[in-house]
Amino acid sequence: SDDKIYQFSRNTSTGLLTALGSPTVNTGSYPFGMCISPDGLNVYTSNNVSDTLSQFSRNTSTGALTALSPATIAVDATKGDPGYLMITTNGLNLYVSYRAGFNSIGQFSRSASTGLLSAMTTPFAATGQAPSAIAQNGSYVYAASENKLIYQYGIVSDAPTLTSLSPSTSGEQFTAQDNGANAFEGYL
Repeated sequence: SDDKIYQFSRNTSTGLLTALGSPTVNTGSYPFGMCISPDGLNVYTSNNVSDTLSQFSRNTSTGALTALSPATIAVDATKGDPGYLMITTNGLNLYVSYRAGFNSIGQFSRSASTGLLSAMTTPFAATGQAPSAIAQNGSYVYAASENKLIYQYGIVSDAPTLTSLSPSTSGEQFTAQDNGANAFEGYL
């Protein structure tokens, strides 16, 4: 892995991409998942090998990224490799799937003013198997897992941690395409 994000501008008429003046920014080791905050001001990557999340500010005119300080924050390596990222529609919470069978979702708060992430007081929500995709629909978060079940959570508004719904899974398996993410996204 290059341990970088490549930056481009996009011509809105033709769709063609052009490398920005600084074509790359450094991330942690082996960037895997990526998300952009709903306000467009920040970009985050999960770094699979270094067990970190990279955090950047984003120039909304040019799209150029600048590392925040600190540029990365550690995740709990005992939970597995950080994978897919999802940021809530209000931009205040970020969730990361832990891959490799550790059966959890990492929970982080996002400062609306600085974009910096911090682990929540309850840093993990359990799943029955390693989540391969995470998505939000209103006040609910869904995690598709390698066992092809969808785990269901509510977002507790006064303490934005995930709380398992009852039943905790959809009870039905979905048809996997690729790594399961495409079918999961289509399901919601």
